[in-house]
Amino acid sequence: MGYISNLKPVFFGGVFLAMAAPGASIADERVGLLECRLSGNGVTVLVENQSVDCVYRGATEGSPPQHYIGKLTKVGANLSFNGPGEFVWGVLAATRILGPGALAGRYAGPEATVKVGVGGGGAILVGGSNNTISLQPFNVESGMGLGWTAGVESLDLAFAPDQPPPPMKHQSLLGPIGYLTEAVVDSEEAIEQGRQGRAEVLVTHAEAALKEADASQSLRKNKHTKEAVAQLAAAIVKGKKGQAENATKHAEAALTHFHMALAEEHLLDAIGDTKEAIKRGKMGHADGLATHAEAALEHARASATERANPDTTEGVRHLKEAVEHGKMGYAEEATNHAEAALRHLEQAQ
Repeated sequence: MGYISNLKPVFFGGVFLAMAAPGASIADERVGLLECRLSGNGVTVLVENQSVDCVYRGATEGSPPQHYIGKLTKVGANLSFNGPGEFVWGVLAATRILGPGALAGRYAGPEATVKVGVGGGGAILVGGSNNTISLQPFNVESGMGLGWTAGVESLDLAFAPDQPPPPMKHQSLLGPIGYLTEAVVDSEEAIEQGRQGRAEVLVTHAEAALKEADASQSLRKNKHTKEAVAQLAAAIVKGKKGQAENATKHAEAALTHFHMALAEEHLLDAIGDTKEAIKRGKMGHADGLATHAEAALEHARASATERANPDTTEGVRHLKEAVEHGKMGYAEEATNHAEAALRHLEQAQ
């Protein structure tokens, strides 16, 4: 399949850029991606008061996309590139699930400070609800060129639920799990083609899986994904030499690591959602607890499917209870089960 091979933090002028508005608090957990498209044909120039059409896609599996419209209210540089450019920002927040309209508001960017050598860099915009959301840029991509979101210093967003979102090139940006799932599909196809002696076709699918694995790693590092990348690289080398059998073995090894990575990624998300459920429960919000517990349950079940573990199984059992009690309005009982689930899920790591 293959979507984006160059998804990465901005590396500009030989250094990573990390900027923030003075006094702003930057969240440190990426919860999704915001894709914005500039209007215009031919040569697009990044200027102030330019309209953007955006789609937010949460990293939690099954999260519905949210449509926003807005304007670039301040830019620090006039950037030009060919075609209608697309911005891609990582969305960082303290809460893993952002409700409809949560990203609406003004975002302010760098005013002075530039730090060199900060790995998560880019020109970070801070804003949204009570300045609790940060936008960390990956890149600006267009038909034939590449610019930088580092030029954007201020952005206004408004929630637009009644308008259809624009088509984007990056339709599959659903976080590490989404990319790993695509990598599994392409790896399986590579293996099938290799078993039929079609080394050239194997290479095509292995290269697609490699791009998806790299994209997943850019969002969240995983040792099994790293090993899968190494195995895919070897499969590509062998495949290009016409050694279908050897290439297939490497692709099979990559697939095994992808399944292990998926188990870990689902488990991490299950733990994160369970913690959110507990927070809601301790505040007496039984319905909010149930929502996060259901998300955690989905991830815990997926992790158990990828890799059997008795603690994960127990975590699933307690999450079911948490959901049921939460939906009945019993916040305390639901919280107790969520806390029990968390202990088992963390033990499963």
